Amino acid sequence: MDNIERKKLNRLLKIKEEIKPKTFLDDLAESGWMDIYLNNYSKKKLEEDIEFKEKVYDSLYNYSQTINNDVEFFFLDKLCESLAYFLEYTKECQKQMP
Repeated sequence: MDNIERKKLNRLLKIKEEIKPKTFLDDLAESGWMDIYLNNYSKKKLEEDIEFKEKVYDSLYNYSQTINNDVEFFFLDKLCESLAYFLEYTKECQKQMP
């Protein structure tokens, strides 16, 4: 992919992010009602459905006015997984360097 194609792709991804509509979960997180909703209606689903959990935590991260320790821990755990994968993937390169 050359530089022009990369710029076009980045521009399209930025536009896609800008026009993405807010979801019900985003509105709940922004208004501060997410915890009540989860405790009353979706607590079990949050524990069992990983995709739903990622959507909820993403909404809380992007729209909530307060800090949620569970969300921070979730994303730090994801970061640690990514870094562990990176270290494993580059293990051979690290051995060859003095």
